[in-house]
Amino acid sequence: GTVLDKLISFSIPLMLSSILQLLFNAVDIVVVGRFSGSRALAAVGSTTALINVFTNLFIGVSLGANVLAARFYATKQEKQMSETVHTAVTFALISGIVMVFVGLFFSKAALLLMDTPSDVIGQSALYMRIYFAGMPFFMLYNYGAAILRAVGDTKRPLFFLIIAGIVNAALNLFLVIVLHLGVAGVAIATVIAQMISCLLVLRCLYRSDGSYQLRFSAMTIKWIYLKQIFQVGIPAGIQSTVINFSNVLLQSSVNSFGSIAMAGYTAANNIFGFLYAAANSITQACMSFTSQNY
Repeated sequence: GTVLDKLISFSIPLMLSSILQLLFNAVDIVVVGRFSGSRALAAVGSTTALINVFTNLFIGVSLGANVLAARFYATKQEKQMSETVHTAVTFALISGIVMVFVGLFFSKAALLLMDTPSDVIGQSALYMRIYFAGMPFFMLYNYGAAILRAVGDTKRPLFFLIIAGIVNAALNLFLVIVLHLGVAGVAIATVIAQMISCLLVLRCLYRSDGSYQLRFSAMTIKWIYLKQIFQVGIPAGIQSTVINFSNVLLQSSVNSFGSIAMAGYTAANNIFGFLYAAANSITQACMSFTSQNY
């Protein structure tokens, strides 16, 4: 049959998944803005561009895993498919652990370089450090979801994010309104939500009967596959990092106007993020379709 109808049905859950991931940050912003004030809103919002610079190189590499896995899956090379899955998941875990230390040790210095105002920098650094503590979960979810997309499944990752999103919203309200944890509360809620989505996607891969079944005892890095993942993923990651670095420069300019301007810029940027995610999901879908047909 025609490709178009399948491409649309494949990309809609992908679009909703991207929007839900953005909603994690948006819910943080709504809750702290309403219940903790504009400084807390500015503190959370000022970290978004910086977090993206640190993470998008590794997220770009997950596109390489998607392309390679889709190719092996379509040609029914089960051994190569299995080894690609285990290499990708192992790399995700390692990169997530690396990002924990990057966040802990470089958050404050990076925020200072961005001219973050003194009245919000403490809260911004706290949010980033807690957020980066959840990076292994964030990376494992994204790489696991990339594997599922490679075999044509975009619905289960969406379902997992819906569960995590509900938990995130409920915890945000509880930790901020009831426990008065402010910026720390929304960061903790996000980390717990990411952990839930990660565990669900890993469970899905573990219980699979196909060539993409995950076995923790088989987790290793096969350099032949990692090299092929890097050939596609690193240019994509660098492109995304460069775009987000320009956003950091913009954020630095906005920071010089103070916390009120930062809060306004944060709110507007979130709306733009949803529009970008919707368009980008079509290109993600095209990648899986092209790779399998190739």
